[in-house]
Amino acid sequence: MGRSSPSRGLLVLALLTLAAAACSPAMPVPSAAPLPPPAAAPEVVLDAYLRALVAGDCDTGRKLATATFRYGSGELCGETHVSAYQVNPVPARPSSSYVVFSTTVTTTGTADGSILAGGLTWFYSLEQQPDGSWFYAMDGKDAFVDNFHTCFVLKNLFKAWRVLGDEELRAAIDKGYGFYKSHLLDDRGLPVPFARTQRLTLQRRELYDFAEGINLGLLLADVDQDASTIAMNLLTEVLERWVLADGHFVTRETVFGRNTIPYHRWAQAQTFRALVCAVRGLAD
Repeated sequence: MGRSSPSRGLLVLALLTLAAAACSPAMPVPSAAPLPPPAAAPEVVLDAYLRALVAGDCDTGRKLATATFRYGSGELCGETHVSAYQVNPVPARPSSSYVVFSTTVTTTGTADGSILAGGLTWFYSLEQQPDGSWFYAMDGKDAFVDNFHTCFVLKNLFKAWRVLGDEELRAAIDKGYGFYKSHLLDDRGLPVPFARTQRLTLQRRELYDFAEGINLGLLLADVDQDASTIAMNLLTEVLERWVLADGHFVTRETVFGRNTIPYHRWAQAQTFRALVCAVRGLAD
């Protein structure tokens, strides 16, 4: 089912494949559950959708799906009666933000014969959250949302969109950058390390966040009216406060003060690259 509506649910269901398959009898389920909270686990969101499907509650189902998820591209609600479902409790995880569930549904079939009565195996995936963010991982141990990994995701989605021109990609980018602007920048327009944490954090500012925020702003300058201003604001802050006398950069600011050890990967090299790209007007 793609990504979810901006309103509720952790992520949306994206139907990947439909295949007829022999299956063990699925258990009947109770009536539709209420919409899950924003922080719900993927299996909870999937269960809410499937309960709505069994109950014939297409309005609830649509709130957990993208506009492109409709009959012919995976949606069943309103086209057939689904009486039961059974979800494989061990999903596939193609990436840290992508979860795929194998699900058996029992249907009465469709009038046009495209779906036969009986058991079908469907594959649903869950990824971007409705607020536009991405968890670092979906294993429950690292369900935090941080700044520079959000930038990584957005940069690569944008590069894919430039090649493919897919409007669903563009919608994910717009929503994701909106989340970045509202949750990962403070009221001074400076980067916040985390929008959501799972444990105590001591960081106040990260050099890596500046570097990737500049790179992202340069990349999105032609498609987002705020991107250039954001990039220049971050660039100004780096040049005024983060450059040290010998030419390297402050690595991190914490509640205890500043870390000035020049770690190559964290993020001296990335910051030099961001400055070069800004000077040369590059956006890649």
